[in-house]
Amino acid sequence: MKSSIIIKDLIEKLSYGLYEKKQAVALSLLSAVAGESIFLLGPPGVAKSMVARRLKEAFLTGSSFEYLMSRFSTPDELFGPVSISRLKDEDRYERIVDGYLPQATVVFLDEIWKAGASIQNTLLTVLNEKIYRNGTQTIQLPMKVLIAASNELPAEHEGLEALWDRFLIRYVVEGIRDKDLFVRMICAVEDDFEKLPEQLKISDEQYLAWQDGARQIAVPQSISDFIYAVRTALERDRLSSIDKRILKVPYVSDRRWKKLVRLLRASAFLNARSEVGLSDLTLMIHCLWNDPEDKDALRNLLIGLLADMIADELALGLMDDRLLAYRQEMDFHSVSSGNTPVYKVIQSFYYQLVTRSQSKRVLVYINEFQQLSNEDEPVPFILITDRYKTGAQILKRYEKEKHPHVFPKDLLPVRRVDEGIQVNGVVYALLQDTLKQGLSKQDMPLKQEMNRSETGNFVMELERRIGDDIESRRVQFENLRSEAEQEIKEHLFLDDEQAALLRGAFKRVEERIYALQQNFNELNHVRTTR
Repeated sequence: MKSSIIIKDLIEKLSYGLYEKKQAVALSLLSAVAGESIFLLGPPGVAKSMVARRLKEAFLTGSSFEYLMSRFSTPDELFGPVSISRLKDEDRYERIVDGYLPQATVVFLDEIWKAGASIQNTLLTVLNEKIYRNGTQTIQLPMKVLIAASNELPAEHEGLEALWDRFLIRYVVEGIRDKDLFVRMICAVEDDFEKLPEQLKISDEQYLAWQDGARQIAVPQSISDFIYAVRTALERDRLSSIDKRILKVPYVSDRRWKKLVRLLRASAFLNARSEVGLSDLTLMIHCLWNDPEDKDALRNLLIGLLADMIADELALGLMDDRLLAYRQEMDFHSVSSGNTPVYKVIQSFYYQLVTRSQSKRVLVYINEFQQLSNEDEPVPFILITDRYKTGAQILKRYEKEKHPHVFPKDLLPVRRVDEGIQVNGVVYALLQDTLKQGLSKQDMPLKQEMNRSETGNFVMELERRIGDDIESRRVQFENLRSEAEQEIKEHLFLDDEQAALLRGAFKRVEERIYALQQNFNELNHVRTTR
């Protein structure tokens, strides 16, 4: 039976009766296969310990160990009492570990942050290397996963950072939200969880084979580049934060980045894929936060970088360059045809008004300027501030449907004049391109001495090619999104938060493709109105 089918059945059966805890079970099982540990954050009584008890049932052999920490907990209670007979007869300081943490397959430690320093130091080696030093012996632990839980985060400046860093997955467990499920839970007479059939449980041989299979999963260059981009962004923001108490930026050690890749490989393997994919990357939302309040900023960062990754695969940056080249080609052939004056094009789509202010720029869309006439009545325009694209003020033609909240007093009568453009009775020249203005036909290479027909055909052919390229990328994008939706549907470890993250990235790329198409349409309109 395929690993993906086994894991799917295990998640379904282990989470039965644990209402709204399916994702906690799934991530705990993934942690076990990846050989990592998981921390569950949530208030008392939300079934955190039940998740750990259920997970023990997934393994054919082995045992579980569960302990509630307190300030008075001693190493004896976790790792076993000191053997008095060996200390007395053989002068050896060893613990009796049978029935304690060093012999357990699944370990659950509740209220983990209440552990004393002696326990914490031992747990560091247990979590990272899965070994326990018992006197002169080094025990290789059979532990497949350690699940820790608490209703609070580790206190700052108390030496808990190293222990906190060992928990790769950090998941918030909440109470039941759905009314019907809540009523079903409180009215249930007893736990109706059924023991798993032996053939469904994971044997030691199968577990080792899965771990070996996960190590063979490929990590494409685009995936490793994405992970490095996330690391760079987090590190940049952390170092630029002046007051860490006000702006919390999670620190992620190199060790945890390595553990993260191991987790992504395990996810891809258990989903029956040969390489890490986009959907696996969404697991990072559960791995990189230090405080749940970090997650909004982390989510925005991941969506933006995922969108950049998808856009790079579609080579949308190349299309931006081609549109700019198309704009410049149109301008050049306009010059070669003797059209004057030649205004300087700003960011492909604007002309700039020459005003007295050097700090504030005022731009007008080229196509809207081309539609103006000095023979017609002035056309109402409005002045809007474009904070994101140009950082300038834009003269935009007024449309009642698109600008319903504009007052009549804010409308500006605009018309075209020989000197440039007239706004509210004041004439403004438009910034001219002095380099192109100075060109003459005899200064140009002979191969660019085209008649109007040749020029038009050349630009129209360029227009056709760019239009075809944009359409080709749109189709490629839709195929990628369809594949991603299928992965979301079939992925064993994705929750709604992760699905929304991936869909958000595709939404941003879709908006970028739409902007490309709009810019292309505007350029075509400019060409046809010249």
